[in-house]
Amino acid sequence: MFMKNMCLLPVWAVLLIIAGTFFSCEKKKDMAIYRQADSLNLLSYHMRYKNLDTACKAAHDAYKLADGFPSLRAGALNNQGFCAFIHMDFEKAEDLFLRVYEESNNELECLIADIGMMKICQRTAMNKEFYDYRNSALRRMKRISDDRSAITDPGELERLNYARSEFSIASAIYYYYLQQEQQSNNSNRWQKLWRTRSGHNQAVPTLWDQL
Repeated sequence: MFMKNMCLLPVWAVLLIIAGTFFSCEKKKDMAIYRQADSLNLLSYHMRYKNLDTACKAAHDAYKLADGFPSLRAGALNNQGFCAFIHMDFEKAEDLFLRVYEESNNELECLIADIGMMKICQRTAMNKEFYDYRNSALRRMKRISDDRSAITDPGELERLNYARSEFSIASAIYYYYLQQEQQSNNSNRWQKLWRTRSGHNQAVPTLWDQL
């Protein structure tokens, strides 16, 4: 009966039905891939201080899977950059963080890349570049703060809190090495105050843990 009715339809209508069915299936497939890549990014993020090998593999797999999703790929690159930084492979970490800017214009992920570059510049004595990336991070945080309603996803809010914490720590360490004690104390005190007010209870390395 269905086939008989199909025969009565114009050719263009049949083609529209077939196309609609095809794109519906493709959309479901894309959403499944998106959720899987997003889950891998979250796993990498949550395991970064618990099991670095697991974090690295999850980030690597997320990047490969997230083809066609620029923000997810940028997040995976940031997670990979973090792993490379912890392994003290600063050249690889720099390459990964710089690729974030090419991959996506997602303000939050670009902010995290800025902070990653701040940490690399601090470790490699690139003073001018440190301030360039720090100023870029400050501008991004202001834009995000001005449009805070744009970030409502709990995972993104957690990532924003993480970025602000890392920014404060990176600044405090840099000032400490320059023997700018007052600036270092102010930056570290701001980070502790932020954690208290935001209720951020995940373990975050203190300034002294990262020296």
